[in-house]
Amino acid sequence: MKSLDIIFLFFLLSSCFNTEKNEDKLTFVNLEANDFLAEYNAENSLILDVRTAGEISQGHIEGATFIDFYSEKFEEKIKIINKDLNIHVYCKSSGRSKSVSEKLISYGFKNVFNLDGGFDSWKKEKKFIITEYTNKEPEESVIYNLDSLNYIIENHTTLMYIYTKWCSPCRKMSPIIDQIKLDFNNIKVISIDADIYPEMLKRFQSSSVPTILFLEDSKVLWKKNGLSSYKELVESINEEVLVL
Repeated sequence: MKSLDIIFLFFLLSSCFNTEKNEDKLTFVNLEANDFLAEYNAENSLILDVRTAGEISQGHIEGATFIDFYSEKFEEKIKIINKDLNIHVYCKSSGRSKSVSEKLISYGFKNVFNLDGGFDSWKKEKKFIITEYTNKEPEESVIYNLDSLNYIIENHTTLMYIYTKWCSPCRKMSPIIDQIKLDFNNIKVISIDADIYPEMLKRFQSSSVPTILFLEDSKVLWKKNGLSSYKELVESINEEVLVL
């Protein structure tokens, strides 16, 4: 009898433990179109469109980041989205976006919102949509070989901007970087596509885009992840340039 009592107690405790574990498990939130828009905050949120380019060309939500669910590099790309952001995911009817939302949670994203009914429901509610589909690149997009890239870093005071073409925060940052390049001819400003040079994120111990680094003799003097204002970058650059 004592053995049976011990076994029963073990299963009872196990059951309680598993219940607490499941309650603590993070999950994504399904939101209807009105709530999806209400939860969005431009300062700390990102809208993720996981449809194909053909679907996007028919219209999309303003400010979206585009990563095709069917792309071979889909998972590589979503892993370099900033995990501190609130992620708002949508597809055509919410089938793909639910799968993506589950993946994001498993990768460590904490605040994930899925558009219930997808873009179809968004259009039905007559929300504002954008029909022009563009992936803005920096003003000067250069393909470097690694030797020339290392030479620049080793021999110049360098501002390195690591971006991707599909990332919405990167599209916001690109004009700022272009202006920095015009305003600072005493430093080398280079734009690096993380899809072409994925090793750069690893080399400089960054896990998301956009990333901006200021280097002198290959040494990182400062690093910024996410969006930075023109004023913030200028102040940070000037502080280092005055010292150098």
